[in-house]
Amino acid sequence: MEFNVPQGGSSICHIDVYPELPQNGAAQDWRLVNTSLTPTEDVDSLDVQFALASSPQERQSERMILVFSISETVQTPETSWRFTQGGLMYCEGQADILDDMNFNISNDGKVLTATVKCLTDLDMSFNFSLMALHKDNVSGECKIFGSSDPGGTILRR
Repeated sequence: MEFNVPQGGSSICHIDVYPELPQNGAAQDWRLVNTSLTPTEDVDSLDVQFALASSPQERQSERMILVFSISETVQTPETSWRFTQGGLMYCEGQADILDDMNFNISNDGKVLTATVKCLTDLDMSFNFSLMALHKDNVSGECKIFGSSDPGGTILRR
């Protein structure tokens, strides 16, 4: 899904996250839903585009804010989910080499906020797993799981 940042400005997008437990020892695709759109739309990739014509001064203030919230529908009296370990783990060779993304966990682990910037004309691809703790509220047992997605790009067009 494309997320467009206006020239010299910023944009905010809210994404609901539906974590899934692994099946047969393999991470599952976690459903990501862009709730900023009407109707809502599933997110399959995070492609953030900035204006190529932005001046150096405009680039200093341009930001895309992606707010990932663990869906309340996956929280039950028996189990709960929360982001942990910084909220993500980059896949080998697919990290944010330009340091264009900053992540922050808030709201008792239920919200992961990504701030994306792009100061250069270089395109960058990334891939990471979202990291969340699954707690059995009855036994107190906690396990950490990662998604098998998402990936994306940061570029100027």
